[in-house]
Amino acid sequence: MTRRERPALPVVAAAGVAVAFFAVPVFALLWRAPWGSLADSLRSEGALEALRLSLVTSVAATALAFAFGVPLAWVQARFAYPGRRFVRALVTLPMVMPPVVGGIALLVAVVVPGLVVLVAAQLVQVSAVADGVAAQAQQRQDCGNG
Repeated sequence: MTRRERPALPVVAAAGVAVAFFAVPVFALLWRAPWGSLADSLRSEGALEALRLSLVTSVAATALAFAFGVPLAWVQARFAYPGRRFVRALVTLPMVMPPVVGGIALLVAVVVPGLVVLVAAQLVQVSAVADGVAAQAQQRQDCGNG
């Protein structure tokens, strides 16, 4: 049996400050919450919309994580392939990255003029040029036959 030692007083004091750092805001919110109008607040249009949005996005995120995560995990666990370590690091990155950084990365990737938008624009331009060339060729062919 091991003997339990008491932690030093500065360690206990630092731990107490850490607990207070998290506990004081929670207790302040509980103290100042309008408990008398809670039911009315939860039935308000804004609260119901927020709850609906939270439910829809959480179910969608869970479905996407399951649909893509299970096959990826299976491949990662069962097969050795070039770049496996890189894929593991890439997949682990969102778990160790602060949510704000992930949000900013998504905004940079998706919102105008994000990477996804720029690539899509290039694809549309290539497609538009190809459509234009095909239309001109068809017009020349129609003029030649007419």
